[in-house]
Amino acid sequence: MNRTRIPLLVLLVSLLLALAAGAAEPEVPPIPEGLSPTALDGRKVDFAELRGEVVLLDFWATWCEPCREATPHLERLHRRMEGAPFALVGVSADRDREALETYLAEEGLPWPQIWDGSYRLSEAFGVSSWPTYLVLDHEGRPVSKLTGWGSDHGRLLDREVARHVARARRAARRAAAGTGR
Repeated sequence: MNRTRIPLLVLLVSLLLALAAGAAEPEVPPIPEGLSPTALDGRKVDFAELRGEVVLLDFWATWCEPCREATPHLERLHRRMEGAPFALVGVSADRDREALETYLAEEGLPWPQIWDGSYRLSEAFGVSSWPTYLVLDHEGRPVSKLTGWGSDHGRLLDREVARHVARARRAARRAAAGTGR
């Protein structure tokens, strides 16, 4: 390859990498106002009341094999975050509520599960494939979205949650000290 083509090739590769990085950052829609669905156990999940906590929304379904593969990781994350300003909320896209309830009874998942058989919540959050993980920061703003489940997804999800939990803790310390900054 001659010397004049190398800078052009470097520029082209840089441009492609920049475009790919932009495409990898899916747009995260804002939270619909007044959203407070009821979980299967009867608890209201009021997103306004969850301010101060980092919320991980797990959009999943029992028929989704990658979703089921992710469950043990989510259980470990939930245990590790006990006592932290963190909440995990499942949003199931199952059409069959009875099948969902049977699965949940067998698995004993301790976090709230919302049945979204009509896909209203999924659509409101721009979810069109499962699993999708949406992280809301301590101020209730959607800050990241991860779709699918593979070898690196658990590490990426853990890192995102930990980063925002650390920010939530700093904000709580500032608020307690009266600085607000």
